[in-house]
Amino acid sequence: MIMLLKFSTLTYVFVAICMILGISMYVSRHQFSRFDATLKSTFANASDAKFYDERVETTLLMQGSRLQLVDLYRLDRAHNRYYSISTTTLIFANSKPSIVFSVSNISLGQDLYTKVGGVSNAQLSVPSDNIWRHFTISSIPRNYENIAVSGAILDNLKLFERAGEHLIQIATYATSTIDGKLESHYLFKLSSSRTAVDPVIQPTMSRLGSSGKIDIWIDSATQKISTIVFHNESYFSTTTIDYADQPFSLATPSSAAVVH
Repeated sequence: MIMLLKFSTLTYVFVAICMILGISMYVSRHQFSRFDATLKSTFANASDAKFYDERVETTLLMQGSRLQLVDLYRLDRAHNRYYSISTTTLIFANSKPSIVFSVSNISLGQDLYTKVGGVSNAQLSVPSDNIWRHFTISSIPRNYENIAVSGAILDNLKLFERAGEHLIQIATYATSTIDGKLESHYLFKLSSSRTAVDPVIQPTMSRLGSSGKIDIWIDSATQKISTIVFHNESYFSTTTIDYADQPFSLATPSSAAVVH
């Protein structure tokens, strides 16, 4: 009798585990199945994109101050390289002078070339003499660690890979014409049951949080994302994407201009 009870208990536990796994798999499939044909095609295109520019305009509220960033990224996924320019403006709430500086990076595989310039009203811990400096991933000095990041330092398209597993759709809006193009508009939030996150998009997802929303506009002709807007109470960021069919020209700065 005791053995029978133990067997029955184990059987129930086994059946319960199978049901939980089955429900999880169903929910995963059901979430993807609820995406329409446009979204499914768009998520596939996000994974296949190899060459494109991203213009990212961001406003952050930080301890009573407003941080404004304008970033330009030229991504070449196929050859593991990118070019970026970032201009940052820090506006203090108590009317102190604004701090403006720019950073340029070229990454070619393991090699990173960094230049800081355009500094006004600021004291930075990095040289700002407009000289290119060469590092490898393992040789970035501590005072460069916040700006000299090797790899695709911001690639928002990655958020839409893996069949959109990071996303929960909230709304679908009417198709409209923007800048002469017919575009579809969708609204999402982040899924709480997602798998491991790519470190490239982890900062954006952490900043957005569970309360944040994501608007995307999709070019109806190409089925590719043209604009992404991330927003919550203290964060607003717009990404505009321009695709290319061929690799970009990302040349190393001339050796005469580089400090090793």
